[in-house]
Amino acid sequence: MENGFEKGQAENVAAFEDADNTAEVTEKADKNPYEELFTPEEIKLIEEYAGKINVTDESVLAGFGLSVQKKAADIAAAASLGAAGGFDSNAVGIMRELAGLIEDMESPEGEKAGILGIFKTKSGKLDELSKKYELAEPVADEVSLALDADKEVAATDAKVLSELYDACLNCIKELTMYIASGKMKLTRERDVTLVKICEFAKNSGEESDVDAASDFAEMCRRFGERITSIEQTRALMMQIAPRIMLVRNNCAAMREMIGEINANALSVWKRHAASALGIDKVGSAVKMPGNAFDREFLRTINTEMIDFLGSVIERYGKVGEERARTEAELRVAESELKQLLVAAANLK
Repeated sequence: MENGFEKGQAENVAAFEDADNTAEVTEKADKNPYEELFTPEEIKLIEEYAGKINVTDESVLAGFGLSVQKKAADIAAAASLGAAGGFDSNAVGIMRELAGLIEDMESPEGEKAGILGIFKTKSGKLDELSKKYELAEPVADEVSLALDADKEVAATDAKVLSELYDACLNCIKELTMYIASGKMKLTRERDVTLVKICEFAKNSGEESDVDAASDFAEMCRRFGERITSIEQTRALMMQIAPRIMLVRNNCAAMREMIGEINANALSVWKRHAASALGIDKVGSAVKMPGNAFDREFLRTINTEMIDFLGSVIERYGKVGEERARTEAELRVAESELKQLLVAAANLK
């Protein structure tokens, strides 16, 4: 029966928090308190499973919901690994190199005045700029290739994390159904069976009957601890799910941003820089006779490109920090889930 709830869908799981504290389920109940949380088919499955639970069976006490708790721990482990992935520093390093080369185009030979420094166009300076452009252009191509690689990584990570998020939601739903069936059974046993056993022991006065009532009460207590353990697992998974989605959304955003960079920014800068220098063809770095040199336009597009590269590098940094922080949080949750499993194995 441990696999009985594995096909549940993740709908309305958050509402279970409120139902936990108010639901009173007995054999005489007129209305199922979970009917707003689950489909009729799911409610039937919960009720059927609750009816088959034997709280006096040691294997039930040790194993109730344990398989789904193990599944939760596996999801958390996979999620922490997924958050730990991401991009290396290759693209960032090349972007910094490109930004430095573009900035150098704004400084005379031997000066480090920066992009806003004053540049006086003199004889030979156009050739100097053209040579600097020759150095920057292939680096821009390297940036494009590095970004393409990161785009593939982002796409793969987003896909994996989306699958983990779906698995997390399904696990939450399955945990919720185990909690519902367990509470349904436990409430019946405490409110009906235990009351009858205690009443019988009181009337008989036999020590064996008193012991039997005490033993049954203890088994109910231990089963309640198993339910609490599953509730704690579910609470942790509720924390994990939005963290997985956060990293997934960051990956998707990075993929889109990289696509925009490669589709527009780099190619536009190369084309405009070549045009400003009077170069006939991007990549040839050959000055064509009669082509005009537009120094102010070159300065403008260089400034914009440096600022743009800086913003992209900053975005890389933020995504890296977010992934590192989320990875740490997921590892904590993973550790807590494993501790719950150990506690379940040692349940007395």
